[in-house]
Amino acid sequence: MVTDPLAQRVQSEDGRSVKGVDLRPFVHDLPLGQDTAFFSTEDASGSTSLAAALLEALEMGARVLLLDEDTSATNLLVRDARMQALVRRETLTPILDRVGDFKALGVSLVLVVGGVGDYLDLADTVVLMEAYRPQEVTAEAKAIARAHPTGRAFGEPRYPLRAVPRAPLPASFDPRRGRKEKVKGRGLRELVYGEETVDLSALDLFENAQVRALGALFKRLGRLADGRTPLKALVERALLGVEDLFALEEAPELAWVRPLELAAAANRLRGLEVVQV
Repeated sequence: MVTDPLAQRVQSEDGRSVKGVDLRPFVHDLPLGQDTAFFSTEDASGSTSLAAALLEALEMGARVLLLDEDTSATNLLVRDARMQALVRRETLTPILDRVGDFKALGVSLVLVVGGVGDYLDLADTVVLMEAYRPQEVTAEAKAIARAHPTGRAFGEPRYPLRAVPRAPLPASFDPRRGRKEKVKGRGLRELVYGEETVDLSALDLFENAQVRALGALFKRLGRLADGRTPLKALVERALLGVEDLFALEEAPELAWVRPLELAAAANRLRGLEVVQV
């Protein structure tokens, strides 16, 4: 498989931790006046976790975002004409209404959908999978969209699509459990780090050694963090300063990770503390 090095898959993750993300491009005007300009939760919903994942990817400079309808909160993908007529108070701006904004930022969206035909109106390219074989059907899809209009109104988002940079605090990466340092990978899906177990199941990792590398890099992030350096610059500095993986830790075996994976793992630390910069 060949892909852009700045491509990142994003998905909904019920119950994940989110720290200090400005969610207003997608989530806003919540009941009881809850502010989403600096949104933190220990138990994100499907829609808020997907919104956070999108903005965290943009914060790190991702240029291609990969989404699957099956793993994405439907209410953040689209709100159809009937729901628009019924629900008058909008608290979510669906991704469909931000397609043009992603294009303006130079970010491509690749979506796998099977039941959300509203995207046919905006898609640049449509590929149909039949019997596991891809077919380019853009012209046919556009003709169908014209012949069967959905009646959906495209909204004018209230907030610009932008990711506010965040700077982690050094204490976020403390690997100690009590007085003893605890860093241990558990397969591809979990990293025991200090007092917590980090859920890595939403990351596209391929080697257990990558999980161990994340633990070693977390410790390096803790040494470099100063509460002022944005996460993107901090991650790049942590990786740039490593001549080889033995400089991180001679044993056990480690495998390289991209800046996108390191940042995504850091964003899933429940002990993460950040300030917006």
